Amino acid sequence: MRNLLTGDSEAYDIHYRLRTNSGNYRHFHDQSFVTQHNEKGSPTMITGAIVNL
Repeated sequence: MRNLLTGDSEAYDIHYRLRTNSGNYRHFHDQSFVTQHNEKGSPTMITGAIVNL
């Protein structure tokens, strides 16, 4: 994500799991893209989604 915010990457795609309070795990897919840049080329808008698998 840091590379996306600094302009070093145009996309972010990761799978991860989180443990709930009950001890079960939930799996997620997180995908984001830079969709807008300013005149200097720095990202100004990121669009994405997090999906509960």
